[in-house]
Amino acid sequence: LEGPDPITFCNIAGCYDKLLQFNKSRDYYKKAVKLNPAFAEGWFGISITYDEEGRYHEALNYVKRAVELDAENTEYLLAMADAEYKVGNDELAIEAYQKLTELDPTMDEAWLDWSFVCYERDDLENAADLLKEAIKINPDTSQLYYRLVNYLYEDGKINEAKYYLECALRLDFSEHVMLYEFAPYLNSATEITELIELYRK
Repeated sequence: LEGPDPITFCNIAGCYDKLLQFNKSRDYYKKAVKLNPAFAEGWFGISITYDEEGRYHEALNYVKRAVELDAENTEYLLAMADAEYKVGNDELAIEAYQKLTELDPTMDEAWLDWSFVCYERDDLENAADLLKEAIKINPDTSQLYYRLVNYLYEDGKINEAKYYLECALRLDFSEHVMLYEFAPYLNSATEITELIELYRK
């Protein structure tokens, strides 16, 4: 009724995303950027469709275009950091996470993802330090504590892990399943399971 419009095309593309029809979704995002090459949301949308298909190099190329157009959009930066990591560019991913946490220190997902990159590089100390910094900024986010417990326990810092576990259990007991999702072997860690039982209502 109103004629071609980038926002309308993106909304249609988003519907196809929900239907997992990524080729059709991508077609509409491309229509959006053809109408307006400066429409960052369209470039970002294209990258998401490629990411969903596991085509990470292509996803990275398109999300970079979105970031060029809107350099302080934290959603775009997070996706770019994730794509850099997925294609093996750890250092570039870390740079993006650093910028992201400077722009929005309250973005828990960025801290968690950044710490995970360090963890995957066997840098447990830095992974833990990042989450301690995040906890100073976001002291009420239980997920940060639970992930920190994982890192500390794996690094052999059992007493410190138990301290942060108690903090996490006080904040949100129900989230303790995160420990086992990340490290299933903790099911057999007596000192961890006993502490959890103490807080079970």
